[in-house]
Amino acid sequence: MKLTKLSVGLIVAVILAATFILYNNQKKVEHGMQMKLESLAGNSLYEIWHNYTNISSSNMLTQEKLENAQIKLSMVQAYSRVVDTSTNTDILESIAKHYIEKINGMSQNYKSTDSFSQKDEEEYRDIMKNIQNLLSLISQVYYDKKDIEGGKASLSINKNSYYTQLIQYKNSLLQR
Repeated sequence: MKLTKLSVGLIVAVILAATFILYNNQKKVEHGMQMKLESLAGNSLYEIWHNYTNISSSNMLTQEKLENAQIKLSMVQAYSRVVDTSTNTDILESIAKHYIEKINGMSQNYKSTDSFSQKDEEEYRDIMKNIQNLLSLISQVYYDKKDIEGGKASLSINKNSYYTQLIQYKNSLLQR
């Protein structure tokens, strides 16, 4: 009888120890995956920021600037998909698609007339100004304000007034 109680106690102890070890291992794996996702989202946000900054560096519309914008916007769209997937939203990619359509339209106009219309130039300046506004909203919505270094991407978006402004920004673009 003593041997049986000892055996049962030993088996229970082994099961508890194994459960504890598996639980700790699972937590380590989850933490590692979370860190990788934050890193990926952070890098993607940096690339979005960098490419939008590059695009909006000049309000002067030229064929070269338009071609550069097309290339950079396709990169922004890809990085935006990563951020949107990481944060379970559909914001940045929609905005990038909108800008791609606008820039492609200007490019088609240029190819057909070999010059830019006044409307194209105004629309280009408007896009450059809107991109500057977008960069400010991205900083407010996607970065962790509590981070001392200031560059940590936040995967859980605080649905604050900046988030609301970003949604309104997206919706106003898509209605144009």
